[in-house]
Amino acid sequence: MLCFLGEPECIPMPSAVALTYTRDGFVIAADGRARTNGEILSETTQKIFPIDGLGLCYALCGRAAFDTKNKENEIDLLKDAPYAITAISANDHSDLSGYAGSFSMYLYSLLKKAQESGQLETLPTKETDRHGDTHDIFHLFVAGLLSRTACLVLYNVLSQKPATSRTDYTRLHSPKRASSLWAN
Repeated sequence: MLCFLGEPECIPMPSAVALTYTRDGFVIAADGRARTNGEILSETTQKIFPIDGLGLCYALCGRAAFDTKNKENEIDLLKDAPYAITAISANDHSDLSGYAGSFSMYLYSLLKKAQESGQLETLPTKETDRHGDTHDIFHLFVAGLLSRTACLVLYNVLSQKPATSRTDYTRLHSPKRASSLWAN
């Protein structure tokens, strides 16, 4: 369940991420369960991470580690995400949507590169992740305050083209409405 400025939305995914906005900022929580092949590995896995210096945070949901032909879990998007943040510059993006799009495409490019080199098998195709002719690989949330406006972008990274679909919750709420929350 995702609740942003009072509008709930259910996004089917294996992780539970709850997000709501208060006049002091976002409150974000997630479960800590990590699984592989249905086996529970941990109940204390961190799923929400800060983006230092930007007042933003991100969460990756869905499959975050991938086996290659050489090694189990060799591609770990949680470990690669800080490199993505360093590689993309916030200054090169005019809004959170562009920043989150670059972030998700950086992570997706790691998977595509491994797949093109023959190290990674076909990306996940579980029936529960099917949406038409494609399947979800992972979901990336990026949230925070930009110019005193509550912003949240959700990218669904898909196994076929187009590689991503985006829901930009900033566009659902005018900056005037979000700013008025600060006046109380």
